[in-house]
Amino acid sequence: MSNDRPSRFLRSLFLLLLAVVALSWASACSPYTPQPSSGQEMLVVMLDVGQADSILVRSADGRTMLVDAGNEAADIEHVILPFLRSIGIQQLSYLVLTHPDQDHVGGMPTLLDAFPVESFVDSVQPGVTNQSYLRTLQRVQSKGIKPLKARRDGQIIDLGPSTTTRILAPEEPLISGGDATNNNSIVLKVTYGTVSVLLTGDMEHEEEQRLLMHHDDLRSQILKVAHHGSQGTTSGQFLDTVEPQVALISVGAGNPYGHPHRQLLQRLESRRITYYRTDQHGTVRVTIDGKAFRVDTEKKGG
Repeated sequence: MSNDRPSRFLRSLFLLLLAVVALSWASACSPYTPQPSSGQEMLVVMLDVGQADSILVRSADGRTMLVDAGNEAADIEHVILPFLRSIGIQQLSYLVLTHPDQDHVGGMPTLLDAFPVESFVDSVQPGVTNQSYLRTLQRVQSKGIKPLKARRDGQIIDLGPSTTTRILAPEEPLISGGDATNNNSIVLKVTYGTVSVLLTGDMEHEEEQRLLMHHDDLRSQILKVAHHGSQGTTSGQFLDTVEPQVALISVGAGNPYGHPHRQLLQRLESRRITYYRTDQHGTVRVTIDGKAFRVDTEKKGG
């Protein structure tokens, strides 16, 4: 019996070490392990919904904001709801629709049927006939969700005392003509401590120029690139004003629009701005402690 004790000890030690290694490996390979808010970090997540947009913000105070909701019900059922539940979110403080195009509003009726929302933030543009948008408005009304109209400097989004949220666009008079729906996108600057995130919807050149004319402090470490990286947005002048360290591009693999455009990527690369794109990196998660930030991706990327 005495000779067997060292063997049993060594076997137990080996099994313990194996368990530790397995746990460490699982943590390294699963950047989206469910974790409740620590009360000290803000989370910004660009969800991989293909050629569409959906970005989650959870403040250090536990307030939540989902900006856009993908293109269709499948984006809600297979991506957005599973992620929200995986990190313990049980309701949204704000659901923000940057503009009523299908790739931003398409999933909202399904989301509203399945998930509690306190307030709905809308750019309120005239003449919209998109059926997903009209169904969204119907659900907002029938469920008693508070509707909020977004306009520049409107103080309607409160993510808690530690976070400042500014609406930079749209503004009156709304931009008219060709890309009016995109050019009246809601643009938000969210700041926690010394770190800012600029969320730009599908903003095009005209709305970008309006922002630059206001001489706002647009500087933000993290920039959500407008309109999936189209050629007509995120100019060199805009990048030089914002001075981002990281750019986030929500885009579908092999999309027919050529997004993100090569010229846009060259503008980022020439300024040594690190960029992450959902077609290559999957869901991208940015964790902010108020002084610095960390980026984790679902996939290694190209």
